[in-house]
Amino acid sequence: MTSDASLTTPLNAALAAFFASRPMARIGVAVSGGGDSMALMCGLIDLAKLHGMTVCVATVDHGLRASAKVEAAMVASTAAAHGVAHTTLEWEGWTGDGNLLSEARNARYGLLADWARDSALDAVAIGHTSDDVAETFMMRLARGAGLSGLAAMSDDWRENDTRFLRPVLTLSRDMLRGYLTEIGQGWVDDPTNDDVTYDRVRMRNALPDFAEHGLTATRLADVARQLAEANTALAAVALAFAKQHCTEQVGDVLIDRTAFDETPDDIKRRILNTALCYVASAHYVPRGTGMTDLMRAIAGGQGHTLHGCQITQAKGVIRIAREYNAVRDMVGANGVWDTRWTFSVEIPATYHIRALGVDGLTQIENWRDCGVPRRTLIASPSIWDNDRLIAAPHAQFGNNFGIGMVKTDHSFIGSMITH
Repeated sequence: MTSDASLTTPLNAALAAFFASRPMARIGVAVSGGGDSMALMCGLIDLAKLHGMTVCVATVDHGLRASAKVEAAMVASTAAAHGVAHTTLEWEGWTGDGNLLSEARNARYGLLADWARDSALDAVAIGHTSDDVAETFMMRLARGAGLSGLAAMSDDWRENDTRFLRPVLTLSRDMLRGYLTEIGQGWVDDPTNDDVTYDRVRMRNALPDFAEHGLTATRLADVARQLAEANTALAAVALAFAKQHCTEQVGDVLIDRTAFDETPDDIKRRILNTALCYVASAHYVPRGTGMTDLMRAIAGGQGHTLHGCQITQAKGVIRIAREYNAVRDMVGANGVWDTRWTFSVEIPATYHIRALGVDGLTQIENWRDCGVPRRTLIASPSIWDNDRLIAAPHAQFGNNFGIGMVKTDHSFIGSMITH
């Protein structure tokens, strides 16, 4: 795969610089078989030989294309030829509900995170390039995204309690394919990359037209990186605000209304977006006019619903809570409910977990004594034996069964830092 000459390519130089400040003993790499990820894998194997790093490879098979298994086998064969362990991660959770791309993305990172923990990896590397940055920038610009959306994707972040890296974010797709050609390594092009029903493919096809007017992929990626720097600065301001003016109660986020009113709109949106995603366990912020409508409602002292959350105002406090309608039909499994709450004490198999609801609240005589609003309580987790309420931890009723966040170190402030 490699030669002495290949160790001095732009890819090898970029990887050496990237990991100089990120020493790793065991690094995972997600490889689909496409040119970007294959180049990343080969470059990391080169780097590992020089620095004694262990490389592990995983391919996610979403089960959506028959050819995916052939591509995974090709990656496995290439990895084996260089003494690198390979694992195929299969997604079997697609039910046909929701947005396919969003669901597939969430599943992919979830599978990779589980694999990373099981394999004791320091991080997982992803093969996104500067072309991906440019395409994403244009897609989000077309959707009317703000600064956070237009900022370049991060090259180092945590998700699902796992560290992910994008070491080749400054390199172009053509450069990586040139590297593979130089070392004699093949790759497989995903046919969906030519499917114009996808926004990304249409934007990719349109970029050459923009380039004629100076808006090259490189220029767009540079702009996105500059916006990322500005975004980081504003994120620090939002975090400082959250630490001083935001608190939590049983998973709800409470914001001081007076301080909120005195804050610039950009910081308000950041606080609200993060609170909504935190309370609803959502990966993406609301799109469209949802945030504009919410900001207007708050300014008018009104309540609102958005992103599976209920926003209310009382006694100078803005409260972001889970919306009952978003969870009323949700039943817990394996001691986890709403992907957010978990119970450390074993729950009898005959019991089930669901939202407390009004019917549950009527079974708690002194629920007002717990100091938690009714709207929050009816959307909170509770344990039942048929129609009999066994426990409602947030209402301080019955055994709390060791209730806590699924992520033990999770908090709203922690979520601000992650974002």
